[in-house]
Amino acid sequence: MPVSLFFAQGEPVETERDVVVRAAARRRLADSEAGLTEELLTPDLGGGFQVVRCSFAPGARRAEPRLRPCEEAGHLIAGTLALEIDGIWHRLEAGDSFRFRGKAVRWHNPGGEPAVAVWIVSPPAL
Repeated sequence: MPVSLFFAQGEPVETERDVVVRAAARRRLADSEAGLTEELLTPDLGGGFQVVRCSFAPGARRAEPRLRPCEEAGHLIAGTLALEIDGIWHRLEAGDSFRFRGKAVRWHNPGGEPAVAVWIVSPPAL
């Protein structure tokens, strides 16, 4: 777990604490794979789900499938992303969405521009 998860980029206004996450104050999650940048969009990992902004650099890939005991869903905002879910590859374009539960997943950005997705995980997991 990255130390940055425990420290916001700035002190939130008291009335916004645990409710609003300003773009400049997002917590950055671990970059487990080269070419992946993740930012926590929810105030913390204490709720029933987490929302993460994922940016996949051109050519970036997860080499080995990852299996987490949770439900995952997402929406591709920009670019192209190939997802292998339980051994089957799916090519997603901007505007496409996905959902799966308890299945191995890996990814690859085959495009020439960053692929940006909003990724939801329930329950929260790193």
